[in-house]
Amino acid sequence: PINLGRKSGSFIVGGSASKPGSWPWTVGIYFYTSFQWRYSCAGALIAPHWLLTAAHCVKLLDPALYKAHVGSYKQLSVDTPFEQDLQVGRIFLHPEYNELRRSHDLALLSLSQNVSFPFNAHVNAICLPGSNGSVPVGTNCVATGWGSTGGFSTSSLVLNQAILPIYDLAVCNRSYAGEVDGSMLCAGYQQGGPDTCSRDGGGPLMCQDPRSKKWFLQGITSWGALGACGQPNQPGVFAKVSSMLRFIYNTMAQ
Repeated sequence: PINLGRKSGSFIVGGSASKPGSWPWTVGIYFYTSFQWRYSCAGALIAPHWLLTAAHCVKLLDPALYKAHVGSYKQLSVDTPFEQDLQVGRIFLHPEYNELRRSHDLALLSLSQNVSFPFNAHVNAICLPGSNGSVPVGTNCVATGWGSTGGFSTSSLVLNQAILPIYDLAVCNRSYAGEVDGSMLCAGYQQGGPDTCSRDGGGPLMCQDPRSKKWFLQGITSWGALGACGQPNQPGVFAKVSSMLRFIYNTMAQ
């Protein structure tokens, strides 16, 4: 049986390069433009041919323009037997997605075929949370992606990770002048520091259950402060997966 939510390896406190195979459900999403494939966003594998990402990452809605790189560690390379490029077959945006308000910033992608090798330490699916399972404020979770490691510059060549504590939603909402709603959650440090940044969009925010040791997908990287990343009182904002489970399960059942 598939052992969802299990991983090998470890992570380093703060924003840093991960170890290969540490986060086997993190997927790179590439966009076809100017006659070549370019890294666009990250995503999270939740089943053999389903992944979640941010709606703003795939809003063109043409699946032919997107592919998923599974088992990926380095960008722009397929240098291990675990990696595979899969064409996106269908794109489903959350029906309440609002680009201006950034509300319900979630998309479900159906791949054109299943991952063609057994799930292993380098390729696996992450568990979805329960609909009533909120994560306590202050819980340390982990975000991953190939985004900028300092400000709005180029993306990283290797998969990065950062430990981010769950942030009080009311405090987060005040920091962003009331722009945070119930389809979102926040994570980061009040004093600033590690954060998601430019081109980390769509990547997973995952929290480990202390009893089962499994990892659960609690958020999808959505937005944050304009300007430099990691500023005080400006945590990262994520699409709250548990608030949109009906959309996910209903879509997968079609």
